[in-house]
Amino acid sequence: MSGGKFFLTLVAMLLRVVPFFLIPGLVKSSMSALGNLGAKISGIGSRFGSSVTGSARKSDAFQRGSEFGEQLRGRGIAARHKILGKITGGKYTGSKGSKRRLARAIGAQEARIRGDAKAAAIAGGGFISNSRANDIYASARDAEETQGVKDAENGFRLDPDFDAGNHTEVNNRLKQYLEELNQNPDDIVVRRKVKALTKILLESDDGRGDLARTVQEFAKANTQAVTDENGRVTYQSSKAVKDLGKYLGSGENMSRIKGSGQRGLKSLVDDINRGNNIRTSVEYGADGVDKFNAAGVGDIDITSLKSQVAAAQADALSGETLHKLTDIYRRAIASENAGNLISGESLAQINNLLKEEHRQNTGSYDGFQKITFETSSSNSGTVQIHGNNSNSNGPIVQTGNDARQELF
Repeated sequence: MSGGKFFLTLVAMLLRVVPFFLIPGLVKSSMSALGNLGAKISGIGSRFGSSVTGSARKSDAFQRGSEFGEQLRGRGIAARHKILGKITGGKYTGSKGSKRRLARAIGAQEARIRGDAKAAAIAGGGFISNSRANDIYASARDAEETQGVKDAENGFRLDPDFDAGNHTEVNNRLKQYLEELNQNPDDIVVRRKVKALTKILLESDDGRGDLARTVQEFAKANTQAVTDENGRVTYQSSKAVKDLGKYLGSGENMSRIKGSGQRGLKSLVDDINRGNNIRTSVEYGADGVDKFNAAGVGDIDITSLKSQVAAAQADALSGETLHKLTDIYRRAIASENAGNLISGESLAQINNLLKEEHRQNTGSYDGFQKITFETSSSNSGTVQIHGNNSNSNGPIVQTGNDARQELF
């Protein structure tokens, strides 16, 4: 083999073998180089990011937002400690449920503080339009007020010296804070306590009845008739009255008021919000009776029925209006589901209203017979409830099994 051919053959043989030994080393060296390059790039990025972040943190907008956030956090911590100290005396020993409510209240307060700090930093940083900033501030204020009312409500419910389940005690406390709010209408703490107590009263029949009377008395005492130079009369209420009317007129509260049959309270709230004259409780008791229907009689509050009776006794509810209302109640009693809808106490108040209608028609109560429920059993064992009065012919109510137990 000539020298040239031998050399070429040797090179060819080496090319077959060498890669198995050299490639791992080459790859390793290459990856190491890439790693060093990546580390250098990462270092450059970190230095650049730190520079940008440092510049941002030194900006006036960031400083203002951070300062505001720290103030809010400080206020939140101070308020939380104050609440804990006031409610628990430094160590809370209430029920597990109460502890959970307290924990949720504290957690919500901290979340609100963080949210407000973010909103302030964004809105105050000049990164968005003025209208959008105003929307953020308005939303933050609404959220702050809503959470503040919840905090106040939790405070009342957790107070061992206050019975939030006693509507009379809650109503008396509401009267106290309403007077305080009337004297200092810009007192945020008192305003939230008023709203919290109002919210508690709206949860029960007796509470809603107490609330209707208290709001009427408060609004009447703090609304004045003003006559202008043209002889036109307008009615001006105090700021506390207006704030209360606005709160009661909100969607959630008004839904509960109307759903429980408190039509007089609805009319009162409407008068406050529209700047109308505040009328008497008896007059409000006669309002909105045209809105009732037979299918919903069982949902009407006992206190609302009592206010209708009082209106009829004072002849504020009379004539065709009273007749239409009592006709609705008669049809409700005659419906097949009456035993499941109308309680014995509701029936008693309906009878009182029918009695007042009888007096207005005849001039006296003589001869009035109230509707009573009587039971009988058919051959099939079905229980029937009969409603009878002096003007009815035979049974006017029939219901299914176990209706007697639901009725009384």
